[in-house]
Amino acid sequence: MTGQLLAILLGWGAAYLSRQFSDLTRKIVVIGIPLATMSASAFWYWGRTKGRWGEPLAEGDAMNHAVWTAAPDVLRTAAVLTALVVLAVTLRRRKAAD
Repeated sequence: MTGQLLAILLGWGAAYLSRQFSDLTRKIVVIGIPLATMSASAFWYWGRTKGRWGEPLAEGDAMNHAVWTAAPDVLRTAAVLTALVVLAVTLRRRKAAD
């Protein structure tokens, strides 16, 4: 996981330092997408503890274990979504330049 974390952080750093994107696009890609992904994960766990989506998760140590177990997947999801948005913006700009 450490190697993946380093790659993810380097990718976000490269996207933030890229001069190809406007300031707003950079902030959305590097801050907004990961924040939205983590917020969605927190909302899902809140719903699970309240029993809104299936059987309620136990609070306390079981909840902490579930959150920490899912954290790498949430981080990977945020990285993949970021990469897809960067790809879409790049392809759109190339098409507009042609």
